[in-house]
Amino acid sequence: MKKALQSNGRKVKRSQEYKRIWRVWSHMVCRCHNEKSDSFKNYGGRGISVCDEWRNDFSKFLDWSVKNGHDFSLTIDRINNDGNYEPSNCRWADKEVQSNNKSTNHYVVINGVKKTLTQWAKENGLNINMVCKRIMRGMSDELAVTTPYFRKPPKRLQVILNGVVYSSHLLYLWEFLELLTGC
Repeated sequence: MKKALQSNGRKVKRSQEYKRIWRVWSHMVCRCHNEKSDSFKNYGGRGISVCDEWRNDFSKFLDWSVKNGHDFSLTIDRINNDGNYEPSNCRWADKEVQSNNKSTNHYVVINGVKKTLTQWAKENGLNINMVCKRIMRGMSDELAVTTPYFRKPPKRLQVILNGVVYSSHLLYLWEFLELLTGC
């Protein structure tokens, strides 16, 4: 009986796990060392390579993968985006970690802390699309990720005083204030 590995709470036959790791390994080697690969310009063309230990021996990469938490929901990630594929610079990461570790990310430094726009937006409860629109309209990066989102006030404000409903669009400002203060 083949030993099973856990993946997302499901038991997966080891052969399925090996096939996936083989595909990850072969694509990694291809994009770094095959000039005909569509991805070569972003990897091998930038000087990124696969260490000899992994490039020449799939079993070494397989052993590292199993020992370092390979799971079907994760992908191979280089910790230093400009570094090589090697044991000290790789990890299995989820999509969120991967997307925050891309060379095309826009970083913002606030009080000495460097994060991506997406990380700052998430931390401050802002929508990333709104943050990007703010920047495109000329707002500074820091203000775009730290200014809270304010909803537009309703077009018509209603006030109930002594059981009578007053709509602000029917009142002049001084009349409205007069009603509120009772003067």
